[in-house]
Amino acid sequence: MTSAERRAAVRTLVALFGLMNSVIEHNASGSSRSVAEHAVAARDLVGELVTDLLRPDRVGS
Repeated sequence: MTSAERRAAVRTLVALFGLMNSVIEHNASGSSRSVAEHAVAARDLVGELVTDLLRPDRVGS
């Protein structure tokens, strides 16, 4: 993985961290719709990151 690819992955993980904090905050405040929306966004972000990291041109890099 190149330095640019690592930086992009770290940016994605930072965004995911922020989403997970939002989920925790919304859950604590009892806002179940916001929790569900943020959880879906977090799940999708993880899926995109995993898919990106497993692209054939990246495997073994």
